[in-house]
Amino acid sequence: MTPPAPAPVPPQVPPMESAADAINHAIRAFVSSRGNRWSAEDRHHLAQLYDAWVACSPAPAARRADR
Repeated sequence: MTPPAPAPVPPQVPPMESAADAINHAIRAFVSSRGNRWSAEDRHHLAQLYDAWVACSPAPAARRADR
């Protein structure tokens, strides 16, 4: 009697980037693109990115309260 064929192995899918990681990447790219020229609009945009990162990051709630 022949043993049953092994079950097919699903393809390995790389893990998706978490939302916090994606926003962190966007923050780093934004900051590095600005150099030393920061307008009020730039600072506001960075604050919005940071708030979005804090909202979806796995950081403890206590650290979020510091903001």
